[in-house]
Amino acid sequence: MSKSTKIIGSTCLCLLMGCATVSQLPVGFAWGNDTSKWANDGDCDDPRFDGEMAHSILLAEDAYHDASDCRKLYQSGRIALRDDYKEGARYNNPIYAGQ
Repeated sequence: MSKSTKIIGSTCLCLLMGCATVSQLPVGFAWGNDTSKWANDGDCDDPRFDGEMAHSILLAEDAYHDASDCRKLYQSGRIALRDDYKEGARYNNPIYAGQ
């Protein structure tokens, strides 16, 4: 194996490992259910997420209630968990969970 092949291979491995780290959700993350009147419309209406396919109007009552749309868009990389939810203080709070 040539030196350039090793460098390219290790660079790809680092990039892949970095992408896996970015896409991980916090331990205990709950998607919720699809009880929002906006569920299954192709947009993520859960205010815990941000990105190109997160709806522009995000309401607290939609948190945890658009699970299918949000999961699909998150897994495709079109939305991301907002920074204020990554630390776990808000997404674990039953007030926000509506549970």
